[in-house]
Amino acid sequence: QWKEALEQLRKSDPQGYLHFVKLHEGKGHWMDRQDAEAIAWMHPNVRNRFPRKIVWKQDDVVESRFYWITVDPQAVRDRALITAKVVDQSIEIEQSDLPAIGILLRDELVDMDQHVTIRMADREWIHARVPRTIAVMDETLNQRGDPKGVYWGKVTVDLPPSKK
Repeated sequence: QWKEALEQLRKSDPQGYLHFVKLHEGKGHWMDRQDAEAIAWMHPNVRNRFPRKIVWKQDDVVESRFYWITVDPQAVRDRALITAKVVDQSIEIEQSDLPAIGILLRDELVDMDQHVTIRMADREWIHARVPRTIAVMDETLNQRGDPKGVYWGKVTVDLPPSKK
């Protein structure tokens, strides 16, 4: 079922959902090390730390951050969906099932020396320069422990209910 679901998602979004699925019948999580065959597939398919498009659907384990999107875990509803993308100097929120989201920024996504626009439902919600702060750098470094994945600025956006 997961293989077919991922194939459908890839068809609908050819830039996303790169995947490799092989089921090992009768094996638990460790699969008697048969999962090692995935390493050859993973090697050339390096994860992009700063994707320009995010499709994030919460599951039964609630998370507070996915790449450059943050949420208040207390506000997350079951299976909440957020879809957002970076276009030039804009963040376009295509869908959000939550009333507020945080946007983490760094210069790989937008030029932080310029104004950043955040849009949803053909409305401009924010048009401002987002400052780089030590607090955001410290927070994002401590969340993941990845010095190459640190974000420099953050803005929180209160949103209307999504129409999708």
